[in-house]
Amino acid sequence: MALAWCRPGAGLFVMPACLPFLSLMPWTGWIACDEFDLLVLGWLAGAHARIGLASFRRAPGHGAAAPAPATVVYWLTCALALWTLLGMGRGMLDAPDLWLDPFDAYAGAANTLRIAKSLLYVALAVAPLRVLARRDAARATAHLCAGVLAGLIGVVAICIWERAAFPGLFNFSQRYRVTAMFWEMHVGGAAIDVYMAIAAPFVVWALARSQRPWQWVVSAVLVVAAVYVCLVTYSRGIYAAVLGGLAVIAIVHRIRRTGFEPQDLLRLLQENVSSARWRSRAGLGLALVVLLEIGLVMGTGTFLSERMGASDRDFGSRMLHWTRGVSLLKTQSDWLLGIGLGRLPSRYAALGSRAEFSGAMQLDIAGQQVAPDSEHGAFVTVTGPRTRSLIAGLYALAQRVERVPGSMYSVSMDVRARRMSELEVSVCERHLLYDQDCQGHVLQIEQASGAWQHVEFELAGDRFEHGLLAESRPVMLTLAVANASGAVDVDNVQLTASTGRPLLVNGGFDEGLARWFPAAQFYFLPWHIDNLYLEWLIEHGIVGLLLFCALAAAAMWSLVFGAARALPQAPFLAAALASGLAVGMISSVMDAPRTAFLFLLLIVWPLVQERTGVPVRTYALDGAVASGGATDRLGNRP
Repeated sequence: MALAWCRPGAGLFVMPACLPFLSLMPWTGWIACDEFDLLVLGWLAGAHARIGLASFRRAPGHGAAAPAPATVVYWLTCALALWTLLGMGRGMLDAPDLWLDPFDAYAGAANTLRIAKSLLYVALAVAPLRVLARRDAARATAHLCAGVLAGLIGVVAICIWERAAFPGLFNFSQRYRVTAMFWEMHVGGAAIDVYMAIAAPFVVWALARSQRPWQWVVSAVLVVAAVYVCLVTYSRGIYAAVLGGLAVIAIVHRIRRTGFEPQDLLRLLQENVSSARWRSRAGLGLALVVLLEIGLVMGTGTFLSERMGASDRDFGSRMLHWTRGVSLLKTQSDWLLGIGLGRLPSRYAALGSRAEFSGAMQLDIAGQQVAPDSEHGAFVTVTGPRTRSLIAGLYALAQRVERVPGSMYSVSMDVRARRMSELEVSVCERHLLYDQDCQGHVLQIEQASGAWQHVEFELAGDRFEHGLLAESRPVMLTLAVANASGAVDVDNVQLTASTGRPLLVNGGFDEGLARWFPAAQFYFLPWHIDNLYLEWLIEHGIVGLLLFCALAAAAMWSLVFGAARALPQAPFLAAALASGLAVGMISSVMDAPRTAFLFLLLIVWPLVQERTGVPVRTYALDGAVASGGATDRLGNRP
């Protein structure tokens, strides 16, 4: 907040740079909100306070700058913000209750706020962004690009550690897809896919602006590392989006400099190859290294080839998934207004056995959900799927715990069941979605009287290894119901190892679900519709979808032909926006608030630019910043 008060433009670097890391959900249990929300709200508070104080101090008629006139885009942004508030209202009213629990999962009203907050943040940021754009748009844009690049460097580093610690850097046959610190993927989704598609063009920006050989070499290493991360996501959407983004950079670059004709893209590539400058030769070498990297992943492993081979089958399943999602729009008001923000998972899971959740967890308090019990004031009910045994055990209540190498873990807890249930208790090396070595026990609860039972047992399995890399693997305790229609009440959970000290926090749930969070594996169908545009249609309605598409189209127009084309970084911003829109054709975007915020910020930033009449500046092929010709007051080149 203090930084935003003193230097509001710094927020355009700090927020994208911190975005991939400022969420500690596996340690706090927060789902509906996280630490990144605190950062954004702090920036908004400081920036708006600065604007308000400046307006208060400015006396009328004493050099006060006239505010920029409201444009059609401004009113479109306001309309989208109001539509978001309407969607929030519909979502809240459709929820079972209005309790906004930060630990709530995806069925309550808190999910409405979780989905809406990114839209509201960006709407509140329009005024500070307009001020920054009027003051020095090129410098502010450079801060934004550098912030995204800094965040990407951190994501690449974490993904390389994740690969090294779990499947191995060069093990391309094991079914393992990286997640970095995008904890929103604890129920699947495409958070890292969307982020990498959006951020990849800024690696090319770093390469293009490198003036010295050592700078180029550092940027080239980052290119190779980023390509590796994109490959090991095993997301076909990323592959297409990143390649499309490179084409957009070349096309927009050519449009800005000379006007575009179809043969110009081929001529641009020929210029790069035939030039004798060191950058062109180094660029050709980098291209060969990237092609070798792609061939290594495809040729030495089987997972990518399996993914590619299953494309036709996967597309058929996706079409069925989309059809079910659209079937949620039952009335005219649903089609026009949407079903309400955050209501997609609950509504989809209610469609039938093929769409149900793989499990659920609920905090219960004696005297509210069940009969009063003096010994068990608060406890958690863990349930499995309603009918499908195939997906039983794939949804668990989880907590990060201390790793104790060479030891067996012991568990004690109080349990209760009203029907025969199986409770799987495991302690596994797990970053988020995939298990490495595990210790576990299956607890058969056959007593159906509803009485509490105290159980103690030692887990069986592999002892965790010693070693620097092995000991960097995080460890997670999970409690999962392994049979359909099963439900188990759990309380007073304790975990110990050879150290003898308790390894769990809040095992009695006296602090609610703090430190606990849900973790799903392999089955993620009800939580995501896997399409950005259907996401908007289902939850926002036709009007909301049209407003979003109009804003996205206006942003792209501004970057290519409008006011934002004067920015040196315009081709890379256009590529990032185009890549996000492209990957959204097969992935959900808005259900991961942090990546949704970055995506929406990249849409709004070109729209707040104003016509300046300054020369159009661009990065030339040699990396230098050059003028593309002056513009008149309408932004047209003479």
